[in-house]
Amino acid sequence: MLYFFARFYEYPREIVYLIVKKERFLNLAENEQVAVTEVMEEEKAEEQVVDNASDLYEEIRRYRYNKSKEEGNKPYFLFNNNTLDLLVKERPRTKEELLKIQGFGQVKVDKYGKELLEIINKFK
Repeated sequence: MLYFFARFYEYPREIVYLIVKKERFLNLAENEQVAVTEVMEEEKAEEQVVDNASDLYEEIRRYRYNKSKEEGNKPYFLFNNNTLDLLVKERPRTKEELLKIQGFGQVKVDKYGKELLEIINKFK
């Protein structure tokens, strides 16, 4: 499948970069207004996913901080930022899926798994 980059200068923002399929790219000259509308809808969807991910990231980071203070440790002792990123990206739903996340073994899953999964499951 071929993709091209297209630029729209008449969009309300300065420049919009868009990856489009070859067939769609060829039709842009005819239906430029439709293409811009689709871009706006795609951007809104992407923004919602990013907002959702950043909210989840903050919620897990806050949990890690509070739990580490409760235990008298540094936050990275629970799990490091790379593991936090993986939790947000993979969004495990079960303890078995949580075990597949790098940085989580059986001990951490038993200790923190239930609470973490409750947090993650709030962000579907």
